Amino acid sequence: MTTDPSSALGSLEEEIADTRASLNRKIDEIERRLTPAHIKARVRQKLDPESYTLWLAVAAIALGAMMAARNWPRHRVTDAQLGYSVPS
Repeated sequence: MTTDPSSALGSLEEEIADTRASLNRKIDEIERRLTPAHIKARVRQKLDPESYTLWLAVAAIALGAMMAARNWPRHRVTDAQLGYSVPS
């Protein structure tokens, strides 16, 4: 079984062209992903303040509840301790 050299060469050239086209598409996609506008959009998407608002509210409520349960601050300064006279 002999293969025609020109046929094998044509097949190889076609494979090289397909590989080159595939690599060009991949490079174009990488270039698109590394543009400042694309990176900026991804960072904005990840740091969307609306997604953190709920968690911040929950944390503030939990902290307030904890402080109320522990009677914080325990040491309260009275007017007498500060030297103020209380009108009678």
